[in-house]
Amino acid sequence: MENGTLVRWNEGKGFGFIQPEQKITCLLNNKPDEALNIDVFIHISTLKHMARKPKVGDNIEFERELQADGKVRARRAHITGVAILASSLQVNSQSHSKAALSTNSSAIHHSSQHNSLHSKDAFHLVKSGRDTAPKNKMASHIITTLLLISLGIYGFSQSNKITANASEPVPTQLQSDANTLSQNTVQKLQPNFYCETAKTHCSHMKSCEEATFYLKNCPTTQMDGDGDGIPCERQHCGY
Repeated sequence: MENGTLVRWNEGKGFGFIQPEQKITCLLNNKPDEALNIDVFIHISTLKHMARKPKVGDNIEFERELQADGKVRARRAHITGVAILASSLQVNSQSHSKAALSTNSSAIHHSSQHNSLHSKDAFHLVKSGRDTAPKNKMASHIITTLLLISLGIYGFSQSNKITANASEPVPTQLQSDANTLSQNTVQKLQPNFYCETAKTHCSHMKSCEEATFYLKNCPTTQMDGDGDGIPCERQHCGY
């Protein structure tokens, strides 16, 4: 990944140019490699995952891609300092999971301390029983055995409760809210276009956005002669 500044942006056609911090090296007229200040083309589809549209002056992190016609375009790009929509949902899900794990850990720690106190009490009872007269030894052994059995049953039941709490899934309401937010965000970003069978050429398009939608979603279109993924470069999406 490298950095650059967005120096030009065509809002209507959805593309612009990045001035990279590192110069592009290329071969000119069979001369040794020379470093040139060549701006890198970037399309709006590369930044569709950002929380807002790009504007001139934004710092862009990107990877270069050399096309078959020798032109350079940006891919896998994002705007520095601007939130990524998918990541915000993922961070919220992780925070809920961490909170659940923290609650379960506290419950396990509390149960361990409780069982430790019961064990110490049983130890003191056993010790006091050994100091009594021989006629009381049998009664002390019986009481100690009953206490140990009770502690074992209590500890087993507490362990089952903790295991059951730890295996509970994240509340479905949180997951439903996250899914609803994701669907609403995607719907807002999608353009208000639909496929019409009669519209297959660039002359039928009114904008670069509409041409891009038809190229990606509608069959039998004839708007990308060079196969570079950018339709109608002469009429709407050219640079």
